[in-house]
Amino acid sequence: MQDVRKNPEKYPLSPHARAFSAEQERMVREMETEKYTKLLTEMASLLNKYSIENNSDTPDFILAEYLLDCLSAWEHATAKRDRWFKS
Repeated sequence: MQDVRKNPEKYPLSPHARAFSAEQERMVREMETEKYTKLLTEMASLLNKYSIENNSDTPDFILAEYLLDCLSAWEHATAKRDRWFKS
């Protein structure tokens, strides 16, 4: 399992965390990293439980990370869409 703390720029802070002090930001990033890691682990476990990874012969943790990356891309796209319609 990847340690997301080694690549924090890939996992940006949520908007509410940006207004915090540096120490508060560090604490929020650590909590968000822990949440991401836990979600990634649980998703991989669930994929494995139902043998979803067998169809593509891809390790479950890679599929879990891919799905979270898709969610992140979707959030990015909808934010861009919202900005487009507001302008």
